[in-house]
Amino acid sequence: MDPRECGKKSDQTRAAEQEKPAGAVMVCRDVTELRAARTALTASEQHYRLLAEDATDVVTRIAPDGTMLEVSPSSLRLFGYSPSELVGRSCFELVDERDLAELRKAVAVLTRNHHSLTRRYRLQRKDGTTILVETTARPHHDASGRVVDLHLVTRDITDREEADALRRRFDTTFGATICGPPRFGAAQQRSKSHAMR
Repeated sequence: MDPRECGKKSDQTRAAEQEKPAGAVMVCRDVTELRAARTALTASEQHYRLLAEDATDVVTRIAPDGTMLEVSPSSLRLFGYSPSELVGRSCFELVDERDLAELRKAVAVLTRNHHSLTRRYRLQRKDGTTILVETTARPHHDASGRVVDLHLVTRDITDREEADALRRRFDTTFGATICGPPRFGAAQQRSKSHAMR
């Protein structure tokens, strides 16, 4: 070992021994508000998670090109797909071919005009069945006004539409007979004509 190094080390050791601590500094901070804020945030997140999980409508966030960025858990109930199966896929993959062109146009208009819109269309579930859905879409803008994503709320309206169609058929078939203007029988016609005299 080089004697010069030995001297350096002993000088460093001596310097360290001479710098013995004279006291300690302790910094304290009240974190009560921080803990309360964290607790409130956790409670709020749990609340909204429960709302999303219990909702029957599917809430989706998509990119302007239709790529699904976020999907609520109710997608499993409505579409037959879990959120993880849908994120990263195009929302147009689920749209029935008969409605695809019109829906693509609607999304293109939505990203240009910045207005919300509601559309009805047929959607293919994972099991191959087709359901009728209604989606309300609203654009989300950045600070410059550019559309960065779209927020969609989709619900199954198949049962409602079938009930409406049944009601319309019933009204067409029986409505005039049952709900039409009252018909007067011969006796009522005579009494009506006597009352007019």
